[in-house]
Amino acid sequence: MKRISVDSNTINADPRERVYIPDALQPKLLHELADGEKVMVYDEELEMEANIELDGETGRLYGVLDPSTLRYFLTDEEFIAEFYREQRERKD
Repeated sequence: MKRISVDSNTINADPRERVYIPDALQPKLLHELADGEKVMVYDEELEMEANIELDGETGRLYGVLDPSTLRYFLTDEEFIAEFYREQRERKD
């Protein structure tokens, strides 16, 4: 499975909560990845599986995250607890 370094905070900027694939990687990955292909996206704090989505309007690749595969690199229990609290609030 291909691993792609991303900024996981970009999920907050997308109305559909997709993660941006960096601009520098777009040209190369457009030729290497197929729409719907599974990849591993990661940053300095976490990694998670995602399905590649080609946005028909912009021609950009995005990652549609699979939260069930989330793995943290952090051991800070407070950070993890805060993340799960925010996730619960979003569902309510």
